[in-house]
Amino acid sequence: MSERTPLLRRRRPAAYRVLVAALLLLFLLVAYRQRREHALARAEEQLWTRNLGTYAPLVPSRVPPLPRGCVVDQVSVLHRHTARYPTSGAAARMRPTLAKLAHATVPPSAAFLRTADLNMTGWAFGELTEPGREAARNSAHAFAYRLALFVRSAGSRRVLDTAHLFLSALGSGSSTISVTIPEGPTVNNTLCVHNCAAQTSAPAAPEIASVMHLLSPAARRLSGLLEIELTETDIPNIAGMCGYDTARVGKWSAWCSLLNATEWEAVGYVSEVARWYGFGGASAGWVNELVARLNDSLVVDGTCTNRTLDADPATFPLGKRLFLDFTHDNEMVAIQAALGISRHMPTSVSTVPHREWVLSSVVPFGARWRFERVVCGEERYVRMLVNDRVMPVERPECGGSLCQLGAFVASQRESRERDWSACVADRGNLGPRDNDAWVS
Repeated sequence: MSERTPLLRRRRPAAYRVLVAALLLLFLLVAYRQRREHALARAEEQLWTRNLGTYAPLVPSRVPPLPRGCVVDQVSVLHRHTARYPTSGAAARMRPTLAKLAHATVPPSAAFLRTADLNMTGWAFGELTEPGREAARNSAHAFAYRLALFVRSAGSRRVLDTAHLFLSALGSGSSTISVTIPEGPTVNNTLCVHNCAAQTSAPAAPEIASVMHLLSPAARRLSGLLEIELTETDIPNIAGMCGYDTARVGKWSAWCSLLNATEWEAVGYVSEVARWYGFGGASAGWVNELVARLNDSLVVDGTCTNRTLDADPATFPLGKRLFLDFTHDNEMVAIQAALGISRHMPTSVSTVPHREWVLSSVVPFGARWRFERVVCGEERYVRMLVNDRVMPVERPECGGSLCQLGAFVASQRESRERDWSACVADRGNLGPRDNDAWVS
C-alpha cells in the first residue's frame, strides 16, 4: 500500500489540472455567451431607439463643461412631454391592423401575439404612461441652474402633467406653471401652433406617398409569415405598437421583434420624411421669443406669438432666468426648421439613403433642448444643446460649440423679417392636427 501512495500522489495533480482547465473553459464559454447575448440585445435596442422616431425613449448624455471662466446667466428650455399612450386618432388607425393580426397564424417567432392585447384595453389614449410620469420627474435632475424660474406650458393634459411632474422634482419649492397657453385654432400659441391655415388645411405631403414603397418588403414578409394580408400602411402601425407598448410597460416590448433590421431602417426613414415634409414648415414665433430673451428686448414677430402675453412683463419676463417651455414634438420639428437646421431628405429612392437627420435623436419622448446664454469675460455667447448634446449652430456666422450672441441673433434674421402673412390667410380652413397622423 505504501508503495502505491507516491503513484497516486503523482496522478492527482494531473487530474486536478484537467478539472480546473475544464471548469475555466466552461466559465469562459458562459461568459462569452453572456457577453455576446448582451451585445446582441444592446444592438437591437439601439436599432429600435434609432428608428422609433418621436416614439423613441430619450437617451440622456452628460452635458459637457463650459470653457474655464465662462458662466451661464440665462437658459431657455424647450421640453417635449414624456412617454404617452397613442392619441385616440392613432388608436383608430391602428385598430384595423390589430384586427388583421387577431386572425394570424402565429409562428413560434411571434408567439407573443397569442396573448397580446390587440384591443389596447385600459389604454388612456393621449395621456402619459406611468414610465412617462417617472421620466418627467427624472428629467428635472438634468437642470441644476441657480436661476430664477419661469414656466410656460401648452394646454393639453399630457404637456401640463409633464410640466407639473418635472417641477415637483426640481426642488424649487413650487410646482406652479407661470403661464398656460390654451391650444386651438383661435389662439396664438408658440408651444402648440394650430392657427396656420396653410399648414393645418394642407393635404398630406406627396413626399410621404413617394417613400411608402420602402415598407413593401416588410408587408410581404409578414403577410407570408402570419398568413394574413398586410399592406404598407400596416407596417407603421406595427412599429407604433413597439413604441407605445414599450412606453406603457417601461421595457422593450415583444412587438419590436416583429420587424428585422432592414425593415426598421425603412420605418425610421419613412417616419422622418413624414415628419419633416408634413410638419417641417418653419415655426418662427418661438424663435423670435428666444431672440427677445437673449437680447433682453421686446418680441418682434408677425406670426404665432401671443402679443398680449408677450407684451406683459408678468407673462413674458426677461433677464437672468431659467425659462422652461413645455410643448409637443411637431412644434419642435417646425422650430428646428425655423432655426435654420434644415435637412434634405431625398424621396425618389429605391432603398433607404444615408440618414443625416435621425428623428429619434431630436424629438424622442421627453426631448429637451436648451439654449444657454454664456458669459465669458466681456463677451456673450449662445450654446445650444439637444438632448444634452452640444449642437453647433450651422450658420456661417457661428462656429464651434459657442456662437457669439450677436452672430446667433443675426443668423435668425429670417424669423423676424420674413413675411408670414400667407400662413394665416384663411382662418376658415383651420382644423385640428393629430400629432400621430404621419401616414396618410
